[in-house]
Amino acid sequence: MAAGKEVRFAKLIEESGQPEVVTVWADPKKDRAFMNLVKKGQILTVIQKPTGTKKDFGLIGFHPQPFAAYLVFPKRLPGESEAVVIGIKYDLLKKSSGQIAGSPASIPKSKMVKPAPVLKTFEVTIRRRTSVEVTVKVEAFNPSEARQLALADVKTEALSVSAEDTDNNIISVTAT
Repeated sequence: MAAGKEVRFAKLIEESGQPEVVTVWADPKKDRAFMNLVKKGQILTVIQKPTGTKKDFGLIGFHPQPFAAYLVFPKRLPGESEAVVIGIKYDLLKKSSGQIAGSPASIPKSKMVKPAPVLKTFEVTIRRRTSVEVTVKVEAFNPSEARQLALADVKTEALSVSAEDTDNNIISVTAT
């Protein structure tokens, strides 16, 4: 095919089989299985514009960009990567097997190892505030002296507080 040539989506399906949508969550360049399909020429990038009236179109090969979907064909796609694929009909797609590029499903089971959960130590700072009203009788010459004597008297007494009279607020959590 010459550069800039258009190819109908239905023709690709006739020649290369029914494609399946692959969702790419992680960096596809680190997914060997996905990149192997790219090298084999089995990937079609579908450009989907979320706004405007332009219809979706495809580019043969892997062309990462926003709002793109990736279709995997069972056979190599014919033609050159410069061809624009038009007439994309989503009802012709194969039902998804649930395989996702960059997901554990795309990693061979022999290489999958589930890590054991590890206990971590955290330092949690909690501010506890309580409010208790106490009435103290003191003999003094003026209100200022009464305040000082009352505070001195209260400081020597033990404070008994019920849990419902206390506010507990987490200030910070730090891994140690």
